[in-house]
Amino acid sequence: MTKSVIIRANDSSAIRLACRWLARGHLVIAPSETCYGILADATQTDAIRKVFRAKHRSSEKKVSVFVSGYAMATHYAIISSRVRHLMKQFLPGPLTIVLTPKTSHALSPAYFKDSVAIRVSSHPFISKLVKQYGKPLTATSANVSGGNEIYSFKEIFQTFSHEMVLLVNGGTLRKQAPSTVLDVTQTPYRVLRKGAIDVRY
Repeated sequence: MTKSVIIRANDSSAIRLACRWLARGHLVIAPSETCYGILADATQTDAIRKVFRAKHRSSEKKVSVFVSGYAMATHYAIISSRVRHLMKQFLPGPLTIVLTPKTSHALSPAYFKDSVAIRVSSHPFISKLVKQYGKPLTATSANVSGGNEIYSFKEIFQTFSHEMVLLVNGGTLRKQAPSTVLDVTQTPYRVLRKGAIDVRY
């Protein structure tokens, strides 16, 4: 039985509907600048658990978050002047920066205790959604754990239509490498995954 709801990314009500789903602890799958991603309110532990269940992913693995930009990131993570320069240079775009979380933050303590990995999306839908929702959203690929990234909405529907999820139809995306992951919690900085951009620092 289909539990999902479908809306086109360019529908004028798509952002508003996605915000309602997220606030209720439901999942949203939407196009990003790399592949389709699965989104949940990163301040709600139960919502993040749904992400891991939908992906059949081990709860021991990390999950990154989309933020709207530098200002939002400062509420959740410690950002040095050097890292701020990196953010200005490469974001928005396919770069994930692993940061030390602030002692007091509103992210789920179950998933963001020792580190928080942030992204600022250059995709119009994700960018508008995070800004309007006003809270960080999970930034992980919408696929079964261990499988390939998904670029076509048809495959997204085949994989996730049985879930309680809002499916945002952005058509077929151009295949891109995943985001580059840079850990700045240690010196020297360390590239954990080489991806779509070559980070110079």
